[in-house]
Amino acid sequence: MARKPRIHYPGAFYHVILRGNNKQQIFFSSKDQQYFYSLLEESITRYNYRIHAFCLMTNHVHLLLQIGVIPLSKIMQNLCFRYTQMINKLQHKVGHLFQGRYKAILVDVDSYLLELVRYIHLNPVRAKMVSNVEDYHWSSHRTYRKLDKNPWLTKNVVLSYFDQNENIAAIRYLNFMHDNISESLNLTTSTQHTYDILGDDDFLQGLQINVEMKKYPISLENITRMVCLHYSINQSNLTDKSRSRVNTKLRATIGWLVKEFNICTLSNVAKFFSRDPTGLSRSIRNIESENKTKKELNELKNLIEKSICQA
Repeated sequence: MARKPRIHYPGAFYHVILRGNNKQQIFFSSKDQQYFYSLLEESITRYNYRIHAFCLMTNHVHLLLQIGVIPLSKIMQNLCFRYTQMINKLQHKVGHLFQGRYKAILVDVDSYLLELVRYIHLNPVRAKMVSNVEDYHWSSHRTYRKLDKNPWLTKNVVLSYFDQNENIAAIRYLNFMHDNISESLNLTTSTQHTYDILGDDDFLQGLQINVEMKKYPISLENITRMVCLHYSINQSNLTDKSRSRVNTKLRATIGWLVKEFNICTLSNVAKFFSRDPTGLSRSIRNIESENKTKKELNELKNLIEKSICQA
């Protein structure tokens, strides 16, 4: 059976669930959870997204995150791969740690954000691991309560649903958490679509996705245009037959951005510029190896992300 396509658009909220392979344990000591935290913090900085709530259980993880320009698939692939590498090394194991493909549910935040946050935070209580939600040390609830410090967690969005005043919002959040969990929260996703959505009819009708499911919305042409504008270069220079170092570096820069944004293959980029894919790949490796150039690349990438999100 073919995999369900993912929906991607900047600003989308997802409830992501990572499960251990065959329901196996994925955290074996507190150092494992701390390492997972460090990966989340690094990932947020690298891929420019937000985490609004989380809960690390013994054999699975819940994340409520909001993506930017970078696709969710790239974020999760990096996170799962790096954590699996570390655990396999410590446990002297090989193979998969997580169960197949992670589950990702697109969330209608206006209707479900608060209930979903409560659902995620109450996981340990429902599993009878603790009787009081404050006693569980591996969820974002304690950060909302200022009992733990996780500066990479975004709290203001959730708290703003209670009140604009932070102190009042914190009190109302606590009262909300200690109310009985709503029977109205239904995590069964929509059956009207080939993808998973947690939202009401208005959300489903208003989604109106206008891009192909597996096609990233930023195009090679737009990336090329923005790079040429940034460096004040005529785009036609990149397709001529000269071997100018400047043009070679710019083509490599575009190739690197295409790879980072997961737009298309390097073969497509090489064809676009009438160049050999092997040579382009070599040029990309060269600029990646230079610390000064790598800094410039990341700054340019951030500029492009901001311009797209503000468009």
